Amino acid sequence: MRRRLQIAVLLAAMAALASAQTTQGLISGRVVNSVTGRAISGAAVLYNSTTLSASGTVESDTSGFYFLPLLSAGTYTVRVTASGYQTQELQQMELAVAGRIQVDFRVRPLNDVWESGQYRSVFLPGSKTIVTFYGPDVDTSRSGNFEAQKGQRGTLDTSASYVIDPAQIALLPLQGRDVYTMLVSLPQVSADGGTGRGIGVTVSGQRPSSSNYLLDGVENDNYLVTGPLNPVAPEAVQEYRISTNNYSAEYGRTAGFIANAVTRAGDNALHGTAYEYLKNEALNANDFQDNLNGTPRRAAKQNQFGFQAGGRLKKDRLFWSSAAEELVSHGKVDPQTFKLPSTNFIPALNIPATRLGRQLLEKYPGPVVNTKNLTGSYTTARDIVVNRLLALERGDYNFRGGKDHLMARLVLARFAQPNFIWSPYKDFISGLHQNTTGLAGNWMHTWTPRITSELKLSYSDDNLWWDRAHPEIPTLASGDGTTLPGSPAFYAYRNHNRALETIYSTVWTRNKHVITAGFGALVRRNDGYLTAGRDGLYVFSGIVGFAFDQPSFFRTTVDRLQPGPVQPNYDRNYAYTQSYLFAQDSFRVTPRFTLNFGLRWERFGSPVNTGTTKDAILKLGPGNLTQGLANATFTTEPGNQKIYGADNKDFAPRFGFSWDPLGKSITVLRGGYGLFFDRPFDNLWQTARNNAVQAVA
Repeated sequence: MRRRLQIAVLLAAMAALASAQTTQGLISGRVVNSVTGRAISGAAVLYNSTTLSASGTVESDTSGFYFLPLLSAGTYTVRVTASGYQTQELQQMELAVAGRIQVDFRVRPLNDVWESGQYRSVFLPGSKTIVTFYGPDVDTSRSGNFEAQKGQRGTLDTSASYVIDPAQIALLPLQGRDVYTMLVSLPQVSADGGTGRGIGVTVSGQRPSSSNYLLDGVENDNYLVTGPLNPVAPEAVQEYRISTNNYSAEYGRTAGFIANAVTRAGDNALHGTAYEYLKNEALNANDFQDNLNGTPRRAAKQNQFGFQAGGRLKKDRLFWSSAAEELVSHGKVDPQTFKLPSTNFIPALNIPATRLGRQLLEKYPGPVVNTKNLTGSYTTARDIVVNRLLALERGDYNFRGGKDHLMARLVLARFAQPNFIWSPYKDFISGLHQNTTGLAGNWMHTWTPRITSELKLSYSDDNLWWDRAHPEIPTLASGDGTTLPGSPAFYAYRNHNRALETIYSTVWTRNKHVITAGFGALVRRNDGYLTAGRDGLYVFSGIVGFAFDQPSFFRTTVDRLQPGPVQPNYDRNYAYTQSYLFAQDSFRVTPRFTLNFGLRWERFGSPVNTGTTKDAILKLGPGNLTQGLANATFTTEPGNQKIYGADNKDFAPRFGFSWDPLGKSITVLRGGYGLFFDRPFDNLWQTARNNAVQAVA
């Protein structure tokens, strides 16, 4: 116990010094003398990017190493200057989300330039070849600008990761315009739509629920269906990285894959795009099956339009980015036939005005069915309507001096399906609604050229619900198949989930080491209900029994722990806290061989019922298991009620290596070992449970 406590204290102490699930990248390398091969200390390494106009300067250490940590994804120019050496500049260097690039500079001493008479020459990048220029207007004796060498991208990262870049997002067709569907194009990923979980993919044979979706480095998980919570229009996404195996200790909460997306930021140039996608059955041909059955083309109208724009409010300092998209979809299902009471139903049976059946039909009339019979057929192709609005606003601010950067982002999604629960009686149609809101903030600060910190805060609010129209009216069913007034829904449902997350991390670079450490906490609150059977069910033997208020079967729910027929309280309130600590070292043994080793501690906690209504728990009686089950009783616990005991022993060591045998980043061998813990299946506890039994009459 004491040893575990010591490990936890050590991790916490390292977190104070040292990045967790970051979206930021790293450019590192070494500056050496091209003639002697010796390290050059104090060389100024300047970087600049059109993305957010980010720029800064660091110096190489006594061993010639330099590190540019916590860089946003984008295109960079890196320039190296040192007293007595020819300057080198690398341009158009692409840094991916959470990417790592190794670039070594072999700078040429000026005495070699002058003594060799190579006044107008530069090194060809990546080789010892000297290119000499001829002409009266060329003088490159003290500086050389050249197309950037690509650097080594493989040896600093031991995880199996793939980057979905803007070109792929813009040019490839996306099912439903969802950027996460690009997952299916990657190795080790296969479709798994049969389980109905998330976006329907599985990685390396893991469950679809074994996933962790990040947006700008903070959680973007739909805890109900295990997919991404806040959808983002492809035009608003810069790029994202998918890690499918052997990810480092800074990533966790899943044993499957991590999807790490970054929203598009503004820069000094004003840019924007507008788009519209239109679908209409007038442009479609009928399919073969419908032609065979003589069915006309189904109505299908869909309009999806939006924009993305960004720019600056203050040059090199304050930037904005905005995106919005709306989807309006209208269609129809195959025609359905319903058996309904006719206009002759009440007169033919001379139903008194005091009967509830007559009152329901007069207050909530259905479609008109003219026939002399008591019932008639009504055929309709009901509408399917889906409306969705997405919006994203982002702002970035660079402090004077370049040591601090702030980012704030708001993402909204509003989804509605007005005809989710449908009935031929228009008063009993209910809609499905889901409103999600995500707020995130990020602060990066450079304490010293070797220590950089990052603080993230986020808040998400997800509210999903549908209700039974007119819950005061129970479900009514007729044995002869007649559709009666009343909502066909067996229950109403609400799942309101709120989550607050904080992450603090630090990167500490020293010689051949990049040490990252940090901690994070996620606090969730969930309120909701699932009112199964609350409003009761009446079954009539036929339409005549309905006419005269004579049901043959009745069913409802009562609280099993209360004396007498008392309706249960379906409202539930839960709290759930998760936290973690980690430390990771990336050790560059040689320019072509890197070792990563670290340790992560996960605490998933336990969902706790904090509401006034507690769940019934089975308490075994005395004796062995058989006797205990025979004498078991239901009981409730006072105070905050844990669903299960929390596990505080989830230590996850990580180890990995990456080797570039050819030194060209073309062939990279990776391997590793690690423990990866999955979160408990989240929506097992989110569905409200009923402390009820059925009462049948």
